Amino acid sequence: MKKETATANAIISCILRKSNKTYPNINILAERLEDLYGATLATGVTKIGAAQVISISITCLDDVYAFDDTPILKNCCE
Repeated sequence: MKKETATANAIISCILRKSNKTYPNINILAERLEDLYGATLATGVTKIGAAQVISISITCLDDVYAFDDTPILKNCCE
C-alpha cells in the first residue's frame, strides 16, 4: 500500500462523515440525522493485511419506536 493511498482513504473517510452529494455540509447532514431521531453516522479506515477498508455505518432508532410511523431505517439508508 502506498502512503498516498492510505492518506487519501483517511481523507475520504473524514469527508464522508461530514458531507456528501445530498448533504453538502455538516450542518445540513447534522439536521437530517437529528430529524431521524438522532441517528449517528460513523466512518473509519481499517487495515486488513495489505488492504485498507473504508467503513460507513449508521445507527438509528427502530421504526417501531417512531412516534409518527416515519420509516427511519429506509430514510437512513437513502
